[in-house]
Amino acid sequence: FGKASLFISLLFFFAPLIFMLASFRLFARITSHNWLRVTASFLYAISPVAIAAISTGHIATVLFMILAPYLALLLRDIENIQDFTWRKIAGISLLLALLYGFSLMIFYFFRGRLC
Repeated sequence: FGKASLFISLLFFFAPLIFMLASFRLFARITSHNWLRVTASFLYAISPVAIAAISTGHIATVLFMILAPYLALLLRDIENIQDFTWRKIAGISLLLALLYGFSLMIFYFFRGRLC
């Protein structure tokens, strides 16, 4: 409702749940076993990096941990990039632009790999 401080507070409050939901989608592509997906996504949500980022207020790390599973989902077929639709290319570009804005680690990781 126009209050950035409320949005940031709610983001940090619900961050473990958002971590869990994002990683659950990723693990759904990897395994069909429900208990394994829930356990793996729960461990991702309560990892020491996630807890430290939430408790110290590092918004870049929180957003990186939310968007990283979606990047893994989009880039799983990167070898066949010639078969991608323009919509998928635009989605990958937007997601990488957001991640570049919050973490330069992505730039060093993908430097020369996508070209």
